[in-house]
Amino acid sequence: MTKIKLLFTCPHNGTQHTDKIRVIDDLPNTCIRSEFSIVNDIGTEDLTERIITHIHRLSGKDPYKQIAKVDREYVDHNREGLCAYQESDLRAHTAYTEYHEGILQKIEEMLPQNENGIAFLFDIHGTDNVEVKGNFIEVIIGTDKGNSRQSLTEINPDYFWGPHGLIPLLKKNGIRVFPSNESEEIAGFELDGGYTIQTYGSSQPIKGLIAIQIEVIRSIRGGMYCREKFASDIA
Repeated sequence: MTKIKLLFTCPHNGTQHTDKIRVIDDLPNTCIRSEFSIVNDIGTEDLTERIITHIHRLSGKDPYKQIAKVDREYVDHNREGLCAYQESDLRAHTAYTEYHEGILQKIEEMLPQNENGIAFLFDIHGTDNVEVKGNFIEVIIGTDKGNSRQSLTEINPDYFWGPHGLIPLLKKNGIRVFPSNESEEIAGFELDGGYTIQTYGSSQPIKGLIAIQIEVIRSIRGGMYCREKFASDIA
């Protein structure tokens, strides 16, 4: 099986249960309360699988994937461990550890030690927001103020915002994207990237790994036709 240096992660659409539902009052005070949610991002696992299928069809190669199997009610795989599950839930701890160890293993396969090159991680999420800073949106692209795509910028600043960059191509396909320009990206905004892209993105020791968070509104995720169309556009 020929692999391509793309990894898709999907942290919030699992169906399995562990032992204890997460309760915000039981988490350390250092956890960000405003980001607490136990609601799954409906449709994101199917959307992720469809994107992967389209990329295989286009390239003949298979992306890597790491899809969480445990419901967000029990584990939030896009948070640091202390804030991701009830401390006494050993099954949740195991699920969380296996998820992130799986990500690291796949990154190591894409970027072997001492090899110069780049690889991409796309973290697929869902949002109920349909407006950001007065702009109606369908997709939010998060890069942690540009930090998680630093390795790409170092190679060529135009690769992300140039005519063949991710956001310009999505806009060309008629998709309403935020941020719409580099100034909005660098300024930062809500849903600009969570734990996964901040941990593995190229501002971290894993040089060459470009990590991008993709937040998709419910009306796209909720219908099979819309998911299929969007998956094709992303691919």
